[in-house]
Amino acid sequence: LLDSQDYFKFDQKEDYVHQRFRRCVMGMLQLGEEHQACAKGSLDEPLKKYVKMFSGVNEEVRRHERAATDVDKARERLEKLAYGDPGKKDKAERALNEAEARWNAANDSLPPELPQVHD
Repeated sequence: LLDSQDYFKFDQKEDYVHQRFRRCVMGMLQLGEEHQACAKGSLDEPLKKYVKMFSGVNEEVRRHERAATDVDKARERLEKLAYGDPGKKDKAERALNEAEARWNAANDSLPPELPQVHD
């Protein structure tokens, strides 16, 4: 829209103001990109190093996520077998109970402060 001369008719003074405004905006955009590049290097890297320092917590989070996925899969399998073979349904119920037990154990192993420091 800043380059669009078809939509606006500027006299010479307004065209000069328009050009100055455009240069100012382009300069601000360039400064913003430079600041963003500086912040990305200066903020992201130390945070990544900090998170790597607590690999035990990261492993617990991964274990919790895997357990949650297993529970979802077991529930889906049980729902599919709701009207099927009773033997398969019992096996799916046992699998769901085991997956929920693993999920609860993984959930209990996480520190209560974790939601405050982890995404």
